[in-house]
Amino acid sequence: MNAFAHEPRERLSDRERTRLFLEREGRCHRCTRKITAGETWIDEHLIALENGGTNEWSNRVLTCQFCKPKKDGEDHKKAAHAKRVAVNHVIPRSQRQKRGGFKGWRKFSGEIVWRQG
Repeated sequence: MNAFAHEPRERLSDRERTRLFLEREGRCHRCTRKITAGETWIDEHLIALENGGTNEWSNRVLTCQFCKPKKDGEDHKKAAHAKRVAVNHVIPRSQRQKRGGFKGWRKFSGEIVWRQG
């Protein structure tokens, strides 16, 4: 698995989305809540593509609109960690780019105090 490349996303047709909904009994895979008719839901990958998942039918699930933000956050966090690990494993510490940034702090009065060295 490459942390920086993944399989391209394949969209499901309306017919395939209906089949998925019926096969998964209209339940969110995270909270197991029954999704009602007309409610917004998302068909997504159980294991996200960016985390090594595939477009296989067995990797497709339903997610309700309430659970999606949390699942997306967890998936992105996991992918970012994999990328950091890959970079740290491949690039020696002495060759990594130095992080810039603010080299001081601001007092309550608003005065900026610069770090020495």
